Amino acid sequence: MTNCGKGILMTKLQLKENEVLRLYNVLSREIRFDGQSMQNSMAHLIACWINNAGNEPVGPLISYSSKMTGLEDNGEPIVKTKVMMQLRDKLVSSEQPYDFTEEIVVEDCIFVRFQDKAENLPYAYSKISLLAYEKDIRLNGDSYTVFISGKDAGNIVADIFMPVADNQRFTPGCL
Repeated sequence: MTNCGKGILMTKLQLKENEVLRLYNVLSREIRFDGQSMQNSMAHLIACWINNAGNEPVGPLISYSSKMTGLEDNGEPIVKTKVMMQLRDKLVSSEQPYDFTEEIVVEDCIFVRFQDKAENLPYAYSKISLLAYEKDIRLNGDSYTVFISGKDAGNIVADIFMPVADNQRFTPGCL
């Protein structure tokens, strides 16, 4: 909890279950993730491509990470990472390296709203993982991070959605 200056306490991590992520007219580009600066520059490239195509971005930047799909020769995990933006209008076609999806619906997610410094964002992912562990819920390994607002006074607001694996909500004693 943080003190907002007027005696009001706000929680940094607001957690919910059974949430649905719904995105429309999504333009995405797979990236090799090597830090926040790479993600920011890729977001800028996507925004330029959108404007050149005569369209407009709608809403915030979205980052997608898949579950680990294997290991590189050097032992590093293979994880698919994409930067995504929603568009005002549907695209008739897209060019490589961009992909367009008319609608993405991700059901049965554990959700957390994060409000703090960007370097503390890993705690939000950990909070979801801890809740899943405590409730015997198996996550599918994917995550969607919606960056709601930027660095006001060094803080960010981000919504994180992590889907539950199909039919993986266990009741105690039924494992």
